[in-house]
Amino acid sequence: CGFDDIIPRVWSDKVNAVVPDLGFHVRWHGLWMEFADGVSMENVLNKGKPERVPPDMLADLFNNRLNKTQVVRGAMFDLLTSQCDRHAQNIFVNEAGQLTLIDNEAALQNSWKNCGFNSILVPTTQKQEIARLS
Repeated sequence: CGFDDIIPRVWSDKVNAVVPDLGFHVRWHGLWMEFADGVSMENVLNKGKPERVPPDMLADLFNNRLNKTQVVRGAMFDLLTSQCDRHAQNIFVNEAGQLTLIDNEAALQNSWKNCGFNSILVPTTQKQEIARLS
């Protein structure tokens, strides 16, 4: 759908493993996702581990390096797929300002009931207002 640069590849495959310390043998299908480069927006803005990002670096990242086209396309993806779980922990950003949207299984109302969409990327939604006011 043209979102390959912001959505990691996801696939289903067999899991055959033993749960550590329990010895429980797991044999089922699992959902796998390719590695998402960067760190979550939540970590960049609030956690700051191992140390907080200096304000001037944050300003440079969000004002100059952030790929604003990807932000708009991410909002479009969330609207088109009725994403109800897009929060700052589900948006990864790398040093170049490229976005990766993870945790997309809540799209198409797969796990949320009575939700049209709720995304930090879309103004007036609950998740965006919480982020804006906090």
